Amino acid sequence: MLIVKTAEIVIIGGGITGACAAYRLAERGANNVVLVEQRHIASGPTGRSSRIVRQHYAIETLAAMARDSVKVFQDFADQVGLAMRGSCRPALCSPHRQRGYRDDPVRSKYPADLREAIETAA
Repeated sequence: MLIVKTAEIVIIGGGITGACAAYRLAERGANNVVLVEQRHIASGPTGRSSRIVRQHYAIETLAAMARDSVKVFQDFADQVGLAMRGSCRPALCSPHRQRGYRDDPVRSKYPADLREAIETAA
């Protein structure tokens, strides 16, 4: 374990929020950023998350933020020089929820390919 005695900036929590903050600070020129985690990086809820980046939100601001985050994830491997695992797959929902997506005026502003279950099985 590396023990650092001084730091310009200390971030407590090595989940997605803390790691992102440390990354962005370093990207903007902060030289002495320390990320502190109780066990190991992503050992808490972030490491156990479903790792889903979705884009369908009822609140337009959240939907815009989600669209921007997809671009970040798509380019992240090249930016940091690490291989990323993952794929883009469709999300399935029940027919009554699907009708809600079709009928919701906010959600209908965003492109979605809604298909019947029989179509997805083919």
